[in-house]
Amino acid sequence: TTPVNLENINYLSTGPDLHLRLGPANFVDLSARYARAQYETSPFNSNRLQGSAAWGRQLSAQSTLSVNADTERVMFENTALNVDFDRTNGYARYAVQGARTDLSVDLGATRISQGEAATSGGLVKIALARKLSHAASLTFSAGRYLTDASTSFSGLQSGAIGVVGSAPAAVTADNYTANYASAGWQ
Repeated sequence: TTPVNLENINYLSTGPDLHLRLGPANFVDLSARYARAQYETSPFNSNRLQGSAAWGRQLSAQSTLSVNADTERVMFENTALNVDFDRTNGYARYAVQGARTDLSVDLGATRISQGEAATSGGLVKIALARKLSHAASLTFSAGRYLTDASTSFSGLQSGAIGVVGSAPAAVTADNYTANYASAGWQ
């Protein structure tokens, strides 16, 4: 890390969420978002329109099963270097919360339409957390999905929740397959 290769990147996302209960076991979750990715020097500034919908069923007091769809339209400011694209995800989610263990599994697919080209790929995300004692917990997560560099910033938290000092960034506007695995003990 040097002053020559550092860049400030801001990612803002805002919009409403709607959570509806349909009887004692069914639910519908809807959300709409406007997001803005602003790069200090790189030509990847973009406006994003996002929407998501989930229909699910609470299988028990601790577990849910849902069918989810989300879509995103990415519109770049510099269209001479970047091509606007649409990304759509469709997946099933199973989540269970036990007394000491939480598990979430997403399985589905992603489709990206960019100009005349389209790319499809699998979507797999697994998150497992186990409380070992009152003061210790173990976490594991792994996954594979199609994304872009700016979307990777949407999961970073800052402000009153925490401070983000620096994070790695891909210097491209292209979509790519992200593979990850992490384990932690706290």
